Amino acid sequence: MMFWGIIIITLICSSQLLLYTHANRAMGIPDVAFLFMDDIIIVTCAQVLFIPLFTLMALLCPKGQEGTVFCVYTALMNAGGNLSSIISGMLMGWLGITAHNFDNMVSMRIITLALNLIPCLMISFIPADEEMEKLIALQKEADEERSGAVAPIVTQEPEV
Repeated sequence: MMFWGIIIITLICSSQLLLYTHANRAMGIPDVAFLFMDDIIIVTCAQVLFIPLFTLMALLCPKGQEGTVFCVYTALMNAGGNLSSIISGMLMGWLGITAHNFDNMVSMRIITLALNLIPCLMISFIPADEEMEKLIALQKEADEERSGAVAPIVTQEPEV
């Protein structure tokens, strides 16, 4: 699912090439309308395609540490966004793209679309179904052990 999600998002993002080449005008779509609709579609699809990743994260997360894991995940996403901005800025400098020169913008977008496919190389690290079932079973056992260890402390009478 994640593999196809990355491919789908990359294909949807390639629609921006229509804007850069002004093909949207040939289709009768004004630049501003195309830009807003394209952005809405890309953001919505990206959010929907994060659901399997959040589900996997929740399944593998130790009980009681969901907030911490989510914060770490969010921090990694923000760091990735910052790294993406830095790499994009370096590419723009390398391709000579400035506020007044957009000659290599199509090349820039093709390179960034290719870089978006890098996560596909990480798909093999996602556990298979059998491994997931074992991990979930181990997680449940660990949660039950922790719950059993905490329960007597909680039910004790307060000392006077």
